[in-house]
Amino acid sequence: GLSAGGESFGNVVFRNNAALTGLTGLEGLTSVYTLFFENNPLLETLTPLDNLETIAGSAYFQDNGALSTCDIRALIERCAPPESTVSGNEPCN
Repeated sequence: GLSAGGESFGNVVFRNNAALTGLTGLEGLTSVYTLFFENNPLLETLTPLDNLETIAGSAYFQDNGALSTCDIRALIERCAPPESTVSGNEPCN
């Protein structure tokens, strides 16, 4: 499983991972500097990141075909990163 190793983490990067289906193990994460998700076609939910409160640097979500843009935007609104990029993800229903 995944583990952030604490409440605060620098860069969290998931890129080109065709086998990534969930983020179980990251439930305790409350603060990151960068949150980066690119080309993870089977990832459907960000629910394990519900306790995340702060993205101090940037949030990047691109080409995650099963991940809802609505869920991504809700996380970005809650965590208020200074920079964010969202494109090529599952459209909002």
